Amino acid sequence: MKKIKLFISVAFLCGLSITTISSQEGYKKVKIRKLVDIDTLSYLKIDKSIFYKDPLELKYFSLTDSTFIPVWYKAFCAGSNSDYFKDYPKEAIKYMYKDMGVTESMLQDHCNRLKASGGTMEEFKKFPDVLYLYVYGETWLTVKKTGDQYVLIDGIYSNHKIKNLRFNKPIKEKNIQNEEIDSLKITGDNSISQSRTHQVFINENDTLKLVNQMNVIDDLLSNDSQYSVGGDIADFKNRMFRAPIFIQCEVANGKRVFETMKKGKEGHKKMKESDKP
Repeated sequence: MKKIKLFISVAFLCGLSITTISSQEGYKKVKIRKLVDIDTLSYLKIDKSIFYKDPLELKYFSLTDSTFIPVWYKAFCAGSNSDYFKDYPKEAIKYMYKDMGVTESMLQDHCNRLKASGGTMEEFKKFPDVLYLYVYGETWLTVKKTGDQYVLIDGIYSNHKIKNLRFNKPIKEKNIQNEEIDSLKITGDNSISQSRTHQVFINENDTLKLVNQMNVIDDLLSNDSQYSVGGDIADFKNRMFRAPIFIQCEVANGKRVFETMKKGKEGHKKMKESDKP
């Protein structure tokens, strides 16, 4: 639960005040929950999974490479990066789901506070542990009972840039959790800090929107807090290994390539390749 609290605070850094998020109604009492893999929950159907072997890198919640823009990026920025929009209050509100309870005037008030305190960059400096975000997973899933479709992204925050970061492909039943590149273990004198995170969006009329993270992750995806959904990069790769089909994304010649991987008797093999997921 501690990691979920941290995530909710930083995910809305440029969208709403941290005090507003941490004092939301419905904030639940901490309870011990069983950690489960999302593909084992019978009430969910996984529609598509993307493994970013070369993760998407964001600095101060902005993509460092804009040659590929994921479909959830505008909704992500609505809650985390007000500078992405020319007119943040009017544009960002389109990517916030109704359960957020957010209004244009609330967003405008936040912009005014940011301006008065020195701007977005000054606000970001207060949170050095989330300087970088590396997104390695994207999961499209449907709640069978309601038909609602969500997109869940998995990533790791870091207070330092991790050069040439590339994750190993899922090639066995249980991927090693402490592989050097997977655990992001960096040696040296610098103080390195990392923490994993999830963020979820709802698909409403073919537009992905930011939802109340506590309502969805804690109540819906976790079946009213019975489970803790997620895990680290090794857990995600284990799920990809179990999946009959998934998409693996790599960077080749400066461009992202999306490979459809289908499981066979000898593991997953590439079936097709595209420049889009």
